[in-house]
Amino acid sequence: MTFKEIVASLYPWDLHDEGVERVLDNLQNYAGVNAVYLVGLMHYEKRPLTDYYYPHNPVRKVYFPEDSRIYWRLHPEFYRDSRIKPLTSNRDFLKDTDWLELLIREGEKRELKVGVEISHTIVDKLRVREEFPDCVQKDIFGNRLGQVLCWNNSDSKEYVLSLYRDLASNYNVYMIQTCMVLFVNRRLPDDWKSLRSEWGTNLINTDYDALGQLLSILLGGCFCPVCQMKAKEKGIDIEKVMNTVKLFAGALHPESDFGSPETFHLRNLLKGSNVNVTEIFIEYPELFEWIKFRCDSVTELFEDIYNTIKSINPSIEFRYNTYIPNSEVSGLDLKLVSPYLDSVRCSDYSEQSGSKEVLQSRKIPWLLNIRRQIGEDKKFISAIGIRPKATPELIKEGVKISAFCGADGLSLGHYDGATFSNLKAIREGLEENYITVL
Repeated sequence: MTFKEIVASLYPWDLHDEGVERVLDNLQNYAGVNAVYLVGLMHYEKRPLTDYYYPHNPVRKVYFPEDSRIYWRLHPEFYRDSRIKPLTSNRDFLKDTDWLELLIREGEKRELKVGVEISHTIVDKLRVREEFPDCVQKDIFGNRLGQVLCWNNSDSKEYVLSLYRDLASNYNVYMIQTCMVLFVNRRLPDDWKSLRSEWGTNLINTDYDALGQLLSILLGGCFCPVCQMKAKEKGIDIEKVMNTVKLFAGALHPESDFGSPETFHLRNLLKGSNVNVTEIFIEYPELFEWIKFRCDSVTELFEDIYNTIKSINPSIEFRYNTYIPNSEVSGLDLKLVSPYLDSVRCSDYSEQSGSKEVLQSRKIPWLLNIRRQIGEDKKFISAIGIRPKATPELIKEGVKISAFCGADGLSLGHYDGATFSNLKAIREGLEENYITVL
């Protein structure tokens, strides 16, 4: 078996704290990587994500990044037509360095490919709330869905395309990866399963998880004025869609303005019966139409991004990181969007579960489903969880599964939280399974 790529993600504060040379030495010597990428636009979250403290950072125990900042040098000329501009870091130890250019220079010395990632959110919450509330996704209740931009909004789209123009024009990267949140879905109320357990396992709906996914989409977005107008232009009866969604929203949230004795009764029937997703779509075809509309909107966005990159530098890969097992809940139809992607990353870190059974039951079906959707020839990268809850044995099993399921390479998630024994397990897994890296 052969892999085309063993790639690791890095953050600017990693490079500052440990030094870019030391970081790359560790990745090459322990894990045998032939590529790295900088998370160049990062959202706000604790690092390391899954553990209390860093395992090998010599400067700090934890780090809390600023909200949605870029870590390459801002080129203002690429944002002249964009109402939204990116923010750079205000922190003294980060703000005067072009961290992407630094990583590229050191990578070229070592013949390492270097890429860059645009992460989950690309605008900070403060500016979304105060300056760009009209650009954000809205749920059926009219609430803003966090800081996630609406991808049918022209200002949102121009901003994201400006980011890709900037990167493709100014940096010698082999790929631009993104795991931007697309369309939001929301968690169901905590008591959603309570009625089912009262009647015994023999009456529990086996299609419950699929139904729950559908209902979580209906609680999400986007129902902003721009999406409503665009849906009408596509021939969708958006008023009918919204009335149906309000019906289910009232059932899920009886205390809301959409709640009524009728929707409360519907709630109990949904929870107690063996209703499935197929029935819902037959009874309410407008819901399927609306979900398809979301997927078409994302496909249009990806086509624009892909064409933007290729018009500047055809050699740069556009890669999407699928971070949820069923990507259609976020509006991503991988089969539909595949022509506008050069490669796909599966963000499964089941090695961190600590269980071989969990690893196999989660990773194998997710990988095979992505391969089924994108076809046999599309470059496909499988993530491996290398953080402390993983073990060398599980990491080697993950490497084996990735090859078995048709992956073309591995992506290590993530260096900042990895133990060195887990990094070494990547190279050992390749050797034990007779996998060569091109």
